[in-house]
Amino acid sequence: KIAGGADAIVLDVKVGSGAFVEDEEKVEKLAKIMVNIGKGFGKKTRAIITDMSQPLGNAIGNSLEVEEAIKILKGNGSQDLREVCVNIAANMLLLGQKVKDLEEGIEITEEILTSGRGLDKFKQFISHQRGNSNIVEDISLLTKARYKDELLAKYNGFISKIDCKQIGIASIILGAGREKKEDIIDPSVGIVTEKRLGDNVKIKDKICTIYGNDFSKIEEAKKILEKSVEISCKVIPFTEADAAVGCPPPLK
Repeated sequence: KIAGGADAIVLDVKVGSGAFVEDEEKVEKLAKIMVNIGKGFGKKTRAIITDMSQPLGNAIGNSLEVEEAIKILKGNGSQDLREVCVNIAANMLLLGQKVKDLEEGIEITEEILTSGRGLDKFKQFISHQRGNSNIVEDISLLTKARYKDELLAKYNGFISKIDCKQIGIASIILGAGREKKEDIIDPSVGIVTEKRLGDNVKIKDKICTIYGNDFSKIEEAKKILEKSVEISCKVIPFTEADAAVGCPPPLK
């Protein structure tokens, strides 16, 4: 951002299983160091620390994330993703001296979203980069994967853990990311999650949908995803009655 010539920078520093730093105390130190680096170069810099103990939003993958972004701009989509976007935008307005405080920045950002002005600006971004802005009104124009599969719950209970790093690895296997810089990204593939931490699930409830263009890669990704989500019982300690309804014993 500094090399690109930005006058003001808002840093979104992640903490949790999907972040570079998982410890909260360490991530606060990292955020302060990064802010000081920005200020040292004469840039107005702020940092927000956001949770990455589960995927932000529901989509992982290029076209899938574009689709989710459009939903947010239309007033739908994942609430946690919307909140982070609004917070970052409000901080940027504050650094740009367009508002007197963060609360006013949030209010203006919310108005831009609900009025549709944010969606109109996104269309302009696409057009100026010689893209097809019609995708905003017709999602089917986005690149789609040929195949899909579903990861279903094997137990009754609630989602107690989601390992974001493993989900990231699964998405790379599908082709949504790179292992090496020479790898070619497939914009159509990815994962859409259906459950969040703490959600109740029943046997055969859909946890996520896997999109891919290669059956073998879908199967490999699915095996990783099965290990990335933990379902725990609300009843503690574990009893034979819990086993009867398909709930796994707590891990030791």
